Amino acid sequence: MLGCARRVFDPKRAHHNTRFPVSVAVVLTHGIPPTRETLSRALREATLFVCADGAADHARAYGFAPDVIIGDMDSVTPETLAGMPEARIVRYFDTDTTDTEKA
Repeated sequence: MLGCARRVFDPKRAHHNTRFPVSVAVVLTHGIPPTRETLSRALREATLFVCADGAADHARAYGFAPDVIIGDMDSVTPETLAGMPEARIVRYFDTDTTDTEKA
């Protein structure tokens, strides 16, 4: 998506405190989103950014592109899905779990 911030995945990146290689995932769920600044700070350390269904709309509004959008896709807008061609879309039609649990 044009204008969205993308991170470069580096599995050998060391944690700033321990210097051990770490992977950090940020999972954004649908509901009341954090502020753009809060999400931006979290994504600075992230190697993976996952949105649970409609949360991808919040990410798009803030100018961030997730690596993965997961859920039953009943909340995310078609415009968001079309605007994030690099995101992996993982559809689960299981109605016994929430999109957050799927993520």
